[in-house]
Amino acid sequence: MKKWIPTWRRLRRYGNNKIIKSSYFWVVAVPIVAKLVPQLESIISSENNKIILSLPFSWQMFYFGSIFFALAAWIYSSKCPHLIQTYSRPNDYWETGHGLRELNGYAKETFEGTDKYDAYNEVLGISAGIVHDINIEKNSKFFFVQENTQYKRMKWRIICTCGFIFGAIFFVIVLIQNFIFVLNQVVSN
Repeated sequence: MKKWIPTWRRLRRYGNNKIIKSSYFWVVAVPIVAKLVPQLESIISSENNKIILSLPFSWQMFYFGSIFFALAAWIYSSKCPHLIQTYSRPNDYWETGHGLRELNGYAKETFEGTDKYDAYNEVLGISAGIVHDINIEKNSKFFFVQENTQYKRMKWRIICTCGFIFGAIFFVIVLIQNFIFVLNQVVSN
């Protein structure tokens, strides 16, 4: 596997981030607000009193950052294996009422016809009856499935990663623009 390409497990912290997930809203809201701000300025301002509502950053940068984050979030939610996307720990999986039978079905659907399916059934010698603790069996199988699905769909992981990176770059530019604006306001006063 290419070491520089993040796994689905690493992408989970960005794909499940509520701020990044809100980028769908901003993709729609930014063009509307950008169009309304100049009109509001002209309505509120008078000949004697000019009111400036414009923001100290580029709407385009904010918009493109939102687009990239929305694209990456969509790819993550549609291409990341469900077991990785939804459950970070085995206890999260078991506490939601899922059982070993469901995990076995998920593994069969995911690995059947490959050497991984046989390996899944032999995790810690479970099929030979060596392990007597059901919790060890369940958790070992959970981690086996996550470990062996986190590298799936490499091209989608690359595109998703690029979306998160470009979105972050655009938002860093917006933050720098805001910082410079505030700094200029402080210096000029």
